[in-house]
Amino acid sequence: MKKRKIGIIAFWLCLALPGILYPLLKDYIDSENYEKRAYAEFPEISWQTLKELPGGLEAYYNDRIPFKNQFTRINTQMERMINRDKSLMEFMAGMEQVTQGREGWLYLTNIGLEEDSIRDYLGNNLYSEEELKELAEYYQKVSDYFKEKGTEFVLFIPPNKEQIYNEYMPKNVEMAKGENRTQQAVCYITEHTDVKAIYARDALREGKKQYQMYYKYDTHWNSLGAFVGVQLLTELLQGEHMSLEDIEVVETDSFGRDLAGLLGIVKDCNDDKGYKVKGYKENVKVKTVEKEEGIFYHFQSNAKDRRRVLVFHDSFAEAMRVHLAKCFGEVTFVKDTEGGRAKEMIDENPPDIFILEILERRRGSFEELAGWFLE
Repeated sequence: MKKRKIGIIAFWLCLALPGILYPLLKDYIDSENYEKRAYAEFPEISWQTLKELPGGLEAYYNDRIPFKNQFTRINTQMERMINRDKSLMEFMAGMEQVTQGREGWLYLTNIGLEEDSIRDYLGNNLYSEEELKELAEYYQKVSDYFKEKGTEFVLFIPPNKEQIYNEYMPKNVEMAKGENRTQQAVCYITEHTDVKAIYARDALREGKKQYQMYYKYDTHWNSLGAFVGVQLLTELLQGEHMSLEDIEVVETDSFGRDLAGLLGIVKDCNDDKGYKVKGYKENVKVKTVEKEEGIFYHFQSNAKDRRRVLVFHDSFAEAMRVHLAKCFGEVTFVKDTEGGRAKEMIDENPPDIFILEILERRRGSFEELAGWFLE
């Protein structure tokens, strides 16, 4: 009986101790929000919101649980020890938002209508002939819309990270040997329409032979990956292309860790590589005319190509800004959450070139993003 009481007391102490110690230690431990989202607010308490109250309280508490980052790190490290070299079935059954690959590499592997990167990787989601035809017809309409305004339309697709660094994906999860869904779509569109479309996969695979193109602990490409992408655009639009040998590459300490943040292991992920590009169009001077952090950027430069470019984009274009701004007289970047704003700009003063940048895994957003301009 005594042992039972001791066990019960020990159990309740384990539950209560974090709450007791946290107020005393919170200023001395890592309690930063690494999830790149605002934590849930305390829910409104009223008769009208009574049904949603339990879920709201749970979300509020989960975001502020004592020692959250420390417990997340411990859980992540335990999973790393247990889940090494999963079979394909085990991988698919247990896969969550972040997949932990080999040698510490992390991947965002959502499965859903909007983002489906793992099936892009496995190659089991290819378009049917009818779907390809519909997709091509749709983008032809988008291109015709811009053509009527005197604007050149370009579809630009950066690849999912695992398409470039498949060698670090978990064992027995093999990438498709043949054509994948994006390759299939871009090939069909360019062959059956006059739409200009770029899928940057092959160029980045070539570039990685010299330098790392994507961050190890982040979803995004680094500055060099973005540079390679910009060179594909300038080759298409200007007939000019610079290789990695034509620039100076400087290694930096700055690099992305958004996936590490989701796992609560940012503090453990300090062995990645960041880069800075030097010697690229040094004679071109760029001025930031207008800026709304993360949403809107308008640049002017003395580039010899005086055309105006509007880029409608997701987060992958952020690393492209510094390079692309040097290539044209005016370049404006508008985040994909601001479709109405972009359409208003196009209606009032159509650009010479419109670039629609969409990351490969966001296939469910292709038509949605372009559709802003057909309404």
